[in-house]
Amino acid sequence: MIVPATDTNTRTVAKRILLDKAGVKTTDDFQALLWVNPETQEIEWCVGYDGFIGTCCQMHVVNLGGKSAPKKFLWACFDYPFNQCGLQAVTGLVNSANEKAMRFDKHLGFKEVFRLEKLHDGGGDLVVMKMDKDECKWLKLGARYETQLLAA
Repeated sequence: MIVPATDTNTRTVAKRILLDKAGVKTTDDFQALLWVNPETQEIEWCVGYDGFIGTCCQMHVVNLGGKSAPKKFLWACFDYPFNQCGLQAVTGLVNSANEKAMRFDKHLGFKEVFRLEKLHDGGGDLVVMKMDKDECKWLKLGARYETQLLAA
């Protein structure tokens, strides 16, 4: 089930997950969505948004359970910035040495914009990824879920 981080406690949990698992130091405009397994009540996915500038923001994703992301959650992850916030693009910063994250981001539809060599942890390149709203395949799932609008 999707849980928007609308209260202080949930937002604090999301910030802690992103810091501990991805090294993300969030900014004051931070928003988040969590995917909680309805059977176990454990958080399996966390997506955070911050750095809202112009018509884009930065997006951070953490998989805690090792399971595939539910399509409903992926739809919500992109519906929030593109439809609810009216943004035109989301960006992400990825360590090139984190091959799993690079594959996942490309699977989602992010494209590499550029990289700064050896500027990430462990000598990895700092890779700037971007997804434009008009290229987001996950929004097409909206016909199934759009009656359940969410706000982070």
